[in-house]
Amino acid sequence: MKYRIVIPKCLSLLFFLFSSIGPAIAQDRQALELERTRILSNLNRLNSRLQQTRVNKQNLLDDYNLLTRQLEGRNELLSNLAAELNMADEQLWQLEDSICMVETDLSKLDSAYGLFARNAFRLRQNKQNQAFIFSAASLNELVKRIQYIRTFEQYRKRQAALLQDKQQMLFQLLDMQQQKRTEKAVVLETIREQKAFMELELEQQNQLIVNIKKNEKQLLAQIQTEEQNRKKLERLIEIVINNALKKEETGTIANSGSPAEAFSNNKGKLVWPVEEGVVIRKFGKQRHPTLKSVEIVNNGIDIESSGSPSVLCVFYGRVVGVQFIPGFENTIIVRHANFYTVYSNLAEIYVERGSEVRSGMKLGSLSAKKPVLHFEIWQGKNRMNPQQWLRPETKKQY
Repeated sequence: MKYRIVIPKCLSLLFFLFSSIGPAIAQDRQALELERTRILSNLNRLNSRLQQTRVNKQNLLDDYNLLTRQLEGRNELLSNLAAELNMADEQLWQLEDSICMVETDLSKLDSAYGLFARNAFRLRQNKQNQAFIFSAASLNELVKRIQYIRTFEQYRKRQAALLQDKQQMLFQLLDMQQQKRTEKAVVLETIREQKAFMELELEQQNQLIVNIKKNEKQLLAQIQTEEQNRKKLERLIEIVINNALKKEETGTIANSGSPAEAFSNNKGKLVWPVEEGVVIRKFGKQRHPTLKSVEIVNNGIDIESSGSPSVLCVFYGRVVGVQFIPGFENTIIVRHANFYTVYSNLAEIYVERGSEVRSGMKLGSLSAKKPVLHFEIWQGKNRMNPQQWLRPETKKQY
């Protein structure tokens, strides 16, 4: 009598699935968790700064900008959580399919092995093995029959081990399924909490809009003052650029910049001018959030710093301007060949005109009461959008 256990053809596929699904899940989840950590870090810094502006009773527009950026971050976080939830659902479906396949194969293996074991036990009980061996017609046939029985026994042990491995695989898949269900529950709870925070922030934003409208005259006066200060800074930058160009033409100063790598080749790669922070005012012309007839012009970006107050140089160059401007405090202008970077709102400065500076070097520090850096990039006399030149925010914890 011959016995044969049929091994499912998909067994190797299941082993591959089981060995690959774990690392894939961990890698994708880790990427989402890192992104979530970055967003939460931003939200915490924004919230701390928002509380500080309210305590210090700073202008309503700053509050509005901070709250708007916070709502943007909250939306980003909810999108991140939705992606994580979708991933958890997909992984649960994969696990359920795998569990179903393993259970089916396990049932087949268990049934076949049970039949095999019962027949093997019956043969041993009836001592048919001995009869089979000693009924050999010759010594050579006797040896072959002994080898056959040994091979048969080894095969039985391998099938028993395969059955045990299959059972272990099922237990591990069930553990993974339970873990994934727990993770999904945590994500759902986090989404619920974040939506509640967003509702509260939307209420605060609506209240701010009401307060802004109540103080329209005061805000218009403040905006006019800010516009005058912006024009003063713009004139200073233009004067510095003109003087640098004249000195270059006369040979008084050399064309500064890094001979190894030009500033223009590092678009999108420049280090950020603060170690930690978020952009609260973007580049260009923007409508006032409530005063629709008012247009606000920003020649650079405003970065709310929540970490170290230090202001860092973004690229190798030479300091060509250091001056105090009302509304922008101390301002430093650094030349990088035909490009210029501008750092304003500094409470302290650590460099002087003519100093050579390098990427990441500390130029000064911001005020603890208002740690907002105004940062500009000029190419000749043309204003650039700094966010297009700095490395993406996702590559640094902003």
